[in-house]
Amino acid sequence: MPQFYFHVRHDRVLFEDRRGGVFPDIAAAWNWALSDVRSMIDEEQFSGPTDQHWVEICDTTGTAIASLPFVRVASLN
Repeated sequence: MPQFYFHVRHDRVLFEDRRGGVFPDIAAAWNWALSDVRSMIDEEQFSGPTDQHWVEICDTTGTAIASLPFVRVASLN
């Protein structure tokens, strides 16, 4: 199964995920990121407006495969 990394960006600052996680596919990784961002929003684990934060889902080469803006998740609640 593929390994994915979930880097959190706040404006121009990168919080790099060095552990990552193993998921069957990008859809499963996306769902995990969605759940994690929901938790961060609910528990107020970040500072500043949601439109300045997002998760980049990357593969083992460091290539960003998908980007999940916090503001998109906040609008789902």
